[in-house]
Amino acid sequence: MYSNIEKKFSSNLCGKCGADAPNWKCPGCGGVSDKFNPSHFQTCKFKGKMEPQCQPCGEAESKCTC
Repeated sequence: MYSNIEKKFSSNLCGKCGADAPNWKCPGCGGVSDKFNPSHFQTCKFKGKMEPQCQPCGEAESKCTC
């Protein structure tokens, strides 16, 4: 059970599939960064917030296709 909690709340893992997620991606505009930007939503045209970027599929956590 602990491993499920760790996958859900770790910023280094995708919350959907549990794969490595070393970078950050905005699900709205598609912007990618190696550092978390908490104020990205203020400048994002789609008001998206940065999420961990799933390494296998390259999508933001909420759009993971794995």
